[in-house]
Amino acid sequence: MDKIEGKPFGQPANDIEKQWLLDRLKTLSAREAYQLAAMMLTTGRLREVSGKEGDELLLAVLKLDRKETTETINCLLSLSDYQVLCPAGGYEKLGEYYLRYEAEMPEAVLPYANLQQIGFRYEELHPGVFIGDCFVVLPGREPKQTYDGTNLDKVEPAASSGGSRRAQGSLGLPARPCLRRAR
Repeated sequence: MDKIEGKPFGQPANDIEKQWLLDRLKTLSAREAYQLAAMMLTTGRLREVSGKEGDELLLAVLKLDRKETTETINCLLSLSDYQVLCPAGGYEKLGEYYLRYEAEMPEAVLPYANLQQIGFRYEELHPGVFIGDCFVVLPGREPKQTYDGTNLDKVEPAASSGGSRRAQGSLGLPARPCLRRAR
C-alpha cells in the first residue's frame, strides 16, 4: 500500500485510529472487560463506548473527535495497569482471596479468620472497585500515555496481567487479632 508521511495513502489517520478502536473493543477478553469497567467507574472515561455492540459501537466510535479518539486509545493501551482479583466480589471474598492466594494460608485457617476485616484492610492498602465477582485494583499512578496521535503503528496493546502479578505490600495485620476464637 502506498504511504505518504507514514500514513496509508487514501485513508485519513483518524479513520485508521477508529478502525483500531473498533477492532480492539470487539476483541476484549473477559479480564479486559473488568479492567475497562473499573476504568470507566473511576475515571469517567470511555462511557461513550460502554456496553455497545455492532452498529451502536460503530456509531459511538465514529462520533469521537480526534482528542477523544487519542484518549480512548491510551485508555485501552493501559488496561493491564488494572489488576483483576477473582473471585473477590465483596469484602469477605476479598479477604478470602488474600489469605488463599497472596498470604498462602492453609485452608484450615479460613473458618477462623475475620475475612471481612481482612478484605477492608486489603482495600485500604490496594484501592480498587468491586465489579461483579471481582475486585479490580486501580493503578497506583496515572497510566502512561503511550499514543501521541501519530504513532499507532508503533504501539502494541500491553498483555493483560493475567492475574499472576500480586499487589505489592502486605496487609500489616497481626495474624491473631484477625482470627475468631473457635466456639
